[in-house]
Amino acid sequence: MKKILNEWRKYVNETKAKHPRKINPRNPYDRAATGYTRQKTLSGNDPKSELRYHLSNATYHAADPRHHMTVIDELVQFVLNSDSKLQLVSDIKLIHYLMEPKHKTKYIARSNAGSLIFNDTGPLANDSPYIILNILQRLGESEIQTKPSEEQLEKVYKYYIAPTNKSLWPVEDAPPDPPTDRFSHLLNIPPEMRARMDQMEREREERIRASRRRRRMRKK
Repeated sequence: MKKILNEWRKYVNETKAKHPRKINPRNPYDRAATGYTRQKTLSGNDPKSELRYHLSNATYHAADPRHHMTVIDELVQFVLNSDSKLQLVSDIKLIHYLMEPKHKTKYIARSNAGSLIFNDTGPLANDSPYIILNILQRLGESEIQTKPSEEQLEKVYKYYIAPTNKSLWPVEDAPPDPPTDRFSHLLNIPPEMRARMDQMEREREERIRASRRRRRMRKK
C-alpha cells in the first residue's frame, strides 16, 4: 500500500501545472463568491449598496430567527463604523417612514408573494417596520416626525426598496397634451405653396368683388 501511495504522489507531482492560473476571488461573476462579496464588488464598495444588502437580510420574511439578531448586529456595527454614517441613518429613517402603515404615501413597500425588494431577496417580513425602528433605536436615533419631500421618498424607494422591480413603482401621471391650434398645420407649408395659396385667395376675393359690382349695375 505504501508503495502504491508513493507512486501516486510521484505521478501527481509530475503532472501538476507548472504555472497554475490565478483566479480573482473578487470577480463579480464568480458563482462561488458570497452574495455580500458580489454586492460590494459590483457597487465599488458603495456604503449605500452595502446597507441595502444588510437590510434585505434583516427584513426577509423567511429569515432564520436564530441568525436574525446576528444580522441586525452586523448592520448596526456597519452603520456606526461607516464614514457615511449620517447619510445611512437618514436613509434608514426614510425607509422606516415608507414601511410604516400609518404614513400614507404612493410609494408602497408591498409584501405580497413575488414582490422583490432591496437586493431582490424576496417579500418583506410582516414586522419589517418594527425591525427598522429597532435598528434606529440601537443607533440612538428616532423615527421621522414630519413628512419628507416627495423627492426624498422617491429616491430612497427606488434605490433601496424596489431597485429592480419596477412593477412596484407608482404610475406617474402623464403630462397633459399641449393645446392644439386648428391653424398649426399651416406652419409646415412650404413658402412657395403658401405664396400660391395667398394668390389664389386674392383672386377669389377679386372675383367676389366683381360679382357684386355686376349685381349692382343690373339693379340700376
